[in-house]
Amino acid sequence: MALSGLEKVIIFASFNGEVHVMQAVKNLTPDYIWNITNITFWLGLIGFLIGLISFFSGKDIAERWKEF
Repeated sequence: MALSGLEKVIIFASFNGEVHVMQAVKNLTPDYIWNITNITFWLGLIGFLIGLISFFSGKDIAERWKEF
């Protein structure tokens, strides 16, 4: 998720401060590049949620390893 934000900051910075409205940055950036940042965000969010679910699932890691 942080990588997605960093990508968007880099895209914003690539306009050398000439564009001050985020909607203008989105309009000037090709769709396929902007989609990469959105896909990165959603994959990061899904990974984070999977990590939370596995962390709070109630089983100890040692018990899981024995089952494996």
